[in-house]
Amino acid sequence: ALDELDGPTRVMPGTCGGVLTPPAWAEGIVYAATLNAPTELNPDAPAYFGAELGTGDGEIVAIEAETGAVLWATSVPGDPLGGVTVVNDLVFTALLDGTIIALDRRTGSILSEIVAPGGINGWMSVVGDLVVIPAGNASPPALVGYRLNE
Repeated sequence: ALDELDGPTRVMPGTCGGVLTPPAWAEGIVYAATLNAPTELNPDAPAYFGAELGTGDGEIVAIEAETGAVLWATSVPGDPLGGVTVVNDLVFTALLDGTIIALDRRTGSILSEIVAPGGINGWMSVVGDLVVIPAGNASPPALVGYRLNE
């Protein structure tokens, strides 16, 4: 049942939160980035889509596609608007502040962080051992590439 609100109410993940970017899939596991941008709503007041970014940690989750079981969930320090991609035994995400994060695909442990030349709000691509990431919030905007090492 829904209760009537009698004052300001903080809503999570917010009107600009949740899963905003395409997930990745590998070997029956879905990997998704979630954004937490809380929104405060007031009764009898107009509300608009949007929220203040950078107010909460995001999360990368691994979900078994067949059962829906959450295998792991890892908090990341910012807004993962760069989505997720899977490369071999790694899951990559990129944050709006320009941080690129590599996680262990089996455990969700953060293995590495790299700082791009600017904020990232677009999805990365992979070809062979090259990861290409758009840093659209750089000045000037940049397309950066990183090679994977064995």
